[in-house]
Amino acid sequence: MPSQWADQPYSLVSTTAFSKDVRICTITPYAHDTTILTLHQLSHAAYYVATQMSLAHNGIIRGLNSIYIQATNIPPSDIATVGDFLTYCQCWSESMHHHHDAEENVFFPDMAKITGIKDIMERNIDQHRAFSPGFDAFYEYAKTCQPKDYDGQRVRRLIEDFAEPLTQHLHDEIDTLRKLDIYDSEQVRQAYRRLEKVLMDADNVSCVS
Repeated sequence: MPSQWADQPYSLVSTTAFSKDVRICTITPYAHDTTILTLHQLSHAAYYVATQMSLAHNGIIRGLNSIYIQATNIPPSDIATVGDFLTYCQCWSESMHHHHDAEENVFFPDMAKITGIKDIMERNIDQHRAFSPGFDAFYEYAKTCQPKDYDGQRVRRLIEDFAEPLTQHLHDEIDTLRKLDIYDSEQVRQAYRRLEKVLMDADNVSCVS
């Protein structure tokens, strides 16, 4: 049986359009036959942010694809495996939920301040709301389903209820970020670093009790 990679059924965000994200590395001689390597960002931070967010979004999509692909391959009689899989679904859900909460609470307000446009990220917030009902139903199932009652087909149906608006949002947001290149580059970079810190601080927190 051929391998099935987690780049389907929901398409990944293309990163081939980020040719403007230009960086160079300089080598500076130092004492005792050593050198210092320094990475310089030449392009606007908006392209860096868009690239990094594309990679993060692809991680979300691959996680979703892996759940969809494996949902019907989990033997219902293998209670331990089912339990592990439901935990995986729950962890993916909480990670994705945290990602969007951090955007709305940290990054989007920063963008409003930097640009002076209060609703500059409003479309993205509206898209968050569009997939939330279906996503919440999936998350609730992952948290409350007893392994003995697991239904792989139901998991797939739950995903199908929110996957299209979610993945559309994950693609569309990248274009919004690239268009920030008309604003102050360093401020955009610092705003993304604040977002990264919030996201990374949560990496050490267990998704299940």
